[in-house]
Amino acid sequence: MLIALALAQAVAAASPVPAFFTGQRLLEICDPDPLPWRCSMYVSGVVDGIFMQEAMTGSATLCVARLTNRRAGELVRDFLRSNPGYAELAAASAVRAAVAHRLDCGNSAS
Repeated sequence: MLIALALAQAVAAASPVPAFFTGQRLLEICDPDPLPWRCSMYVSGVVDGIFMQEAMTGSATLCVARLTNRRAGELVRDFLRSNPGYAELAAASAVRAAVAHRLDCGNSAS
């Protein structure tokens, strides 16, 4: 059991993006992101999860729009810079708020 705990701690310490973190930590990862894929892939994963959940429940609250992974990361980074109140919330909540704030059915970002 101690070996499993030590292994889990070692894996967690080596992980560049923890599984659960705040909007502030996401902003630190995204701004500036020396590895651009870290930010955009996290954001894209959260957005995919939102769309999957909405498809399963039949309750679409976000409009699907054309958006690149990189642009999605930039959108969230800009939102977090402009809305410091999201710093202490879960990063996924900040992603959802940014997407809901910026993507509507009349806006097709690229």
